[in-house]
Amino acid sequence: MKILLFTLAALAACLCVGVSAASARPPVITHIPAVGPFTFTVHGVCPFDFTDVNSLSNYTEQDYFDTNGNLMKINWEFSAFDQYIGPGGTTLFNSGGGHFHAQMVFDSNGNVSSDYGEGVIERVLLPDGSTFFAAGRADFLAHGSEPIYVPDWGHARNLAGFCAALGA
Repeated sequence: MKILLFTLAALAACLCVGVSAASARPPVITHIPAVGPFTFTVHGVCPFDFTDVNSLSNYTEQDYFDTNGNLMKINWEFSAFDQYIGPGGTTLFNSGGGHFHAQMVFDSNGNVSSDYGEGVIERVLLPDGSTFFAAGRADFLAHGSEPIYVPDWGHARNLAGFCAALGA
């Protein structure tokens, strides 16, 4: 009996989701092979500021609208390729970026209610053969416009080695 009730409840949920999904507009999908480069100064990651020259590749944006045409959600998927320039001119490169997914959600008034990203944030081979690696989830609303190099949830390995190499 419990299995039958669970099955009927699941079927009803699927039908409701199906009706609501069918009444929404299909997403607008944009594919761009490469975006950038963008150059910005990074503060607060290392004991000194450094420059990040960032380019995105395999960029896909999906814009989701409700039945009235209001933007409800944006999804981004991309790989990032960075060149880091330290205060003395030392240059490091990330090793292929990594796949990253970001999502921005809007409330019914059009205000951003959620903005986060998850995936491989950084993977940088350092001159001593070690690696700076950061992966996880980052809350963009909590950080404002500053780029994120260490996730809020997840793991960052060898940030001190990254800063030491960049500052050399």
